[in-house]
Amino acid sequence: MVDVLLYVNGDNFFSHVLHRVKGCRAAREKELKKRRQEALRQAKHSKELEVVCWDEQLMAQNNGALLTTMWELPAIGHFIYLTLNCLNISEVSQYELERILLLPQ
Repeated sequence: MVDVLLYVNGDNFFSHVLHRVKGCRAAREKELKKRRQEALRQAKHSKELEVVCWDEQLMAQNNGALLTTMWELPAIGHFIYLTLNCLNISEVSQYELERILLLPQ
């Protein structure tokens, strides 16, 4: 039989069994939270890896020649630069502009 220690001090009491059960519950909740965070981290990593693979596959096609002949890209970039405040967007680099046009997703 389990020996239960109970200390009584006026209206306050302390039970070792109850204290141990609370500790086990807290440890289980902490472990569950850690597992959830790890699962979310793993899902995010796999999604990023999928996007990178898709990007590499798409960029493996020869689209570089197409971009070098597009004289419109600098004009589009300059237009975006002039309308940053009106469009309420941050600065867009020329590389990002090329990728936006190449990869519509």
